Amino acid sequence: MICALTVCAVAGATARSDGAATATDRSRIQLSVRPAMAEANAVTPFRFRAARRAGDHVRPVRAATVSFAGARARTDVRGVVIIVRRLRTGTYRARACKTSLACGTARVVVLPHGVAH
Repeated sequence: MICALTVCAVAGATARSDGAATATDRSRIQLSVRPAMAEANAVTPFRFRAARRAGDHVRPVRAATVSFAGARARTDVRGVVIIVRRLRTGTYRARACKTSLACGTARVVVLPHGVAH
């Protein structure tokens, strides 16, 4: 038995033999968060915005799943979701994913109670 595998690549893209898209084939979600710093043990609403580049424009990403500190929620038509959490001191990473796009991340730093930021 003789088998041959042909892989063709377009400039700037990565091809896989199984036909699955790789992260370089897809646009990446740009995830932003406000506030990016919070105080420990305070109930804080975190506003996440998911967007993607489309040529010279930045477009909102609707229905992206945002995971943050044990909670998950979907963005609205404006690419926005609010997750309310009470966090301990440390650094937390949020992740936004959608099937057609590469996942994006954002970071939140939680400072000890009473520390000025």
